[in-house]
Amino acid sequence: HNRTSQEIDYHYLGFDGKCYLMSNQAVPEKAIFSMDEVSSILYTDQKTLIYCRGLRFFFAEPIQFTMTYKNGTETLLLPGMFTAYQVPLKDPDDANPVEAGILMNFSEDVSEISCYFPLHESSNWNKTSRNITVQRVKAPFIERSDRTIIFYIGDKGRTLICRSDGNPPPTFQWFTNGS
Repeated sequence: HNRTSQEIDYHYLGFDGKCYLMSNQAVPEKAIFSMDEVSSILYTDQKTLIYCRGLRFFFAEPIQFTMTYKNGTETLLLPGMFTAYQVPLKDPDDANPVEAGILMNFSEDVSEISCYFPLHESSNWNKTSRNITVQRVKAPFIERSDRTIIFYIGDKGRTLICRSDGNPPPTFQWFTNGS
């Protein structure tokens, strides 16, 4: 009497849009956890959003954030050091990821921001990070006015001026009638 065993392999959809088998150990990190893109140059006077997400069947909650200083010291970001930020899911049947975000100002001695993802039923963590440069300068911004100013062909003595005291300075483009 001969017995055979049947092995069931589950598949899942990664964040990169590809299907993977659970038995496949060669899965790219970005398929199961990631940090959203963030500019490599940040400004001390501007809050920056750092957002991380991982597939729920790999990771538990909560995701932990750390920042690393130029001297190599890594510090866990505790509540009160940042504003928590959550992106609402567009589809309730979505992959239901483990996700978290922070909004905060960074000091110029910070060189890296990291997300740590706790693995299910394990004391191990996966990590993703970004190197950053924080500059103590003013971020560029557009000063808006609610006033409508109408110019006529042949007007004399009226001038439009664009200014910036931001760094890096913006590039100005002038348009008329939306083109």
